[in-house]
Amino acid sequence: MSISASTKPVVVPKRNVLLILSWGPFAWFRPTRPLVRVGELRRQLAKEVGRLFDGDVVGLDFLITGTDIVPDLLTPLSELTHPPYRNVCLDVVGGARSQATASINSVGEHLLRRHLVEERFQSGVDQQLWRLIELRWPHAVVGIRTRSRACSEMALRLSLKKYPVAPPLVELWNAQTRTVIEAPHWTEPFIRFASEAYPRIADFSTSPFCENLLRISTAIASRAKSAEADAWDVTGDLTQVLARASGCFRTFVDTSIPSNDQHEAMPRRRASSLQVQIQHT
Repeated sequence: MSISASTKPVVVPKRNVLLILSWGPFAWFRPTRPLVRVGELRRQLAKEVGRLFDGDVVGLDFLITGTDIVPDLLTPLSELTHPPYRNVCLDVVGGARSQATASINSVGEHLLRRHLVEERFQSGVDQQLWRLIELRWPHAVVGIRTRSRACSEMALRLSLKKYPVAPPLVELWNAQTRTVIEAPHWTEPFIRFASEAYPRIADFSTSPFCENLLRISTAIASRAKSAEADAWDVTGDLTQVLARASGCFRTFVDTSIPSNDQHEAMPRRRASSLQVQIQHT
């Protein structure tokens, strides 16, 4: 595989990805096999520019363009694309390889953090429809406003390992005890949300099987006969799940909703001033 600079339009075969390498003022464009791994690409580039000594790459590495994320050497280029696009953008940098190498999940985390400060998510915060309680990648806990007098907020924990390529796994969450609320104890608003959102907007745990899951399955089967639900949009953000949950939760007045009393006040704040706990695992 040779890497060359070009100012001409690059035609990318359907089975390839377009690799864009930026190094200072220079840029390389190259149709590349999607299964080529980052380490293989790094080694090939080092060989071509004279940074390969005694079989070791010296003074050359990659960052995902626009971030400080160092992609894992075993990651195939296909996992660094952002569907539906087939571009892979990497910055070439000098120096020793970082010891804190980021995995492919960090790409999703970077996108999520960017989405959390954009207008669609912040509009819901300003309207007091939802708020971010906690982010510990790959999980995010979000509080959704309800109309219940017993509790003004319901917490959801979202597993975002495949974000934004696939819908998140959604769990009903007790924010006080930091535990998952199992299916037999799901509230009516959450049951309705699961019935409307699964499987095209959100995923849910199906264990242990119980009467609530049977009700959801029946509702999904009935829905399929009448009209198809909206599909998860890989170019969208988390609000496509949050908006559906908000609509379901604010329809019901349910006193059995697990209380998050410490989170009842949902002030109108932008992401920069939200009092949230953000930690990396």
